[in-house]
Amino acid sequence: MSRAMPEWLQIETRAGRTLENQGWRLTPFAQSLRIRWPFLGGGLIWNRPVSVLAVAPDGQESILPVTDITRQIIWTIYGLALLVALVAGLESLRLKRKAHRQ
Repeated sequence: MSRAMPEWLQIETRAGRTLENQGWRLTPFAQSLRIRWPFLGGGLIWNRPVSVLAVAPDGQESILPVTDITRQIIWTIYGLALLVALVAGLESLRLKRKAHRQ
């Protein structure tokens, strides 16, 4: 059973323009996340590459996944920032308790 997404949120995968070279046909696919804020009159669109459909001259098809290194690096930085903030907050609490006891 699939659940309908709210109107303000859309996730879709779309094919890009097919390129041909030496008998090969390559079609990129990207996924987009769209968040609309009707009360602000704007929103956010985030696109990321997903895969490439490669069709050989003999007609054989292959789907090649795309590894989005930039996305992986950004999420790693977010995770590290959250970890540093958590450790700093816990250390601050520890120092306040220690100062309060004295």
